[in-house]
Amino acid sequence: MFLNGQKIFFIPDTSVSGIKLQDSISLKSKIPNILDLIDHNGSGANVYLLNKDESEIVTLSFHSGSNAFVVAEIHIASIGKGSVIKTKTVKLAVDIFITESKIKLHIGKDDFIKIKGENYRLEKNGDTEVLKYVINNFESSVFLQRYNYPVYYANYSFKKGHLTKADFGFEYP
Repeated sequence: MFLNGQKIFFIPDTSVSGIKLQDSISLKSKIPNILDLIDHNGSGANVYLLNKDESEIVTLSFHSGSNAFVVAEIHIASIGKGSVIKTKTVKLAVDIFITESKIKLHIGKDDFIKIKGENYRLEKNGDTEVLKYVINNFESSVFLQRYNYPVYYANYSFKKGHLTKADFGFEYP
């Protein structure tokens, strides 16, 4: 919905390069051997994906107590070429990771806001600006009710006006 050309509702991202939150079929279709790749070190369980040239990494996070094939959170970030990653990764045949609303790393902040709208909370940390969106109205949100989670969040980090990191998904209840 738009009001005078401005988006008044935030439309959440629920996928990256075809892998969808809370959808085991999309995950297994992209990564059939997913169980072999799950890293249980640290808090929760994660799977790490690289793009073709290994300049971007996606971390898929799984919540304790849920199905092993159900992604609850997605984290996208740039990495330096030749970086050493000390865990199992899988390289996907994608040039860049992109969400269903066409959000990708390095997008300009102005272009990003045209897609996601201005209904964010801004936090600044040094030279980084983080645009934070949240949906937390479970009683009236068809979106939250469909996924049966009380809170959806999306945090987008910008440096020098360009997206360097995107984190979105459902908070662990």
